[in-house]
Amino acid sequence: MWIIATCIFTASLACLAIEVPALRRIQQKKDHIAFYLMLLVGTGLNIIEFATNFELPNPSRLMIIVYKPIYEMVKTLLEQ
Repeated sequence: MWIIATCIFTASLACLAIEVPALRRIQQKKDHIAFYLMLLVGTGLNIIEFATNFELPNPSRLMIIVYKPIYEMVKTLLEQ
């Protein structure tokens, strides 16, 4: 477990090392906050997922639930 958490944390630090200089050049406070927040949430969720063997739901599943009725309606309209 600690090996996976360390790998995820190291990858997050690599992302920071690559992206922070570009963020500092544009000097946008909202962009900084959004980047750090998303990186922190993503890193935390990945560590939790691997540490507890908890399977996070796939976000594309929500799109399928929302758009499947629309797809079915359009399909029946086009078949006529």
